[in-house]
Amino acid sequence: METIPSRRANVDRPRFPWRVLWVLLMASLVGVASLFPYLLALFQKIIAARPWPIGLEAAMPIWKRGFEAAMLAHFSADFTLHVIGPMFFRG
Repeated sequence: METIPSRRANVDRPRFPWRVLWVLLMASLVGVASLFPYLLALFQKIIAARPWPIGLEAAMPIWKRGFEAAMLAHFSADFTLHVIGPMFFRG
């Protein structure tokens, strides 16, 4: 068995088909986006019964105080959850 690298056959691997990947990804995103009108019509009563989805409530600092205040609030929440929180829950 030969293991000398210079005598091995130089085999080129086929390249990954990136264009196919992006076309399929975009087609799937368009397919999911085309479901939104159907889902909104299907769940119209449920959506109308609730005042605001949670995502809009989370965006309130941006509307009321500006983008910088929202960034500061997000940093504070992350710091509390990921730094201060584990200090209390060490196992």
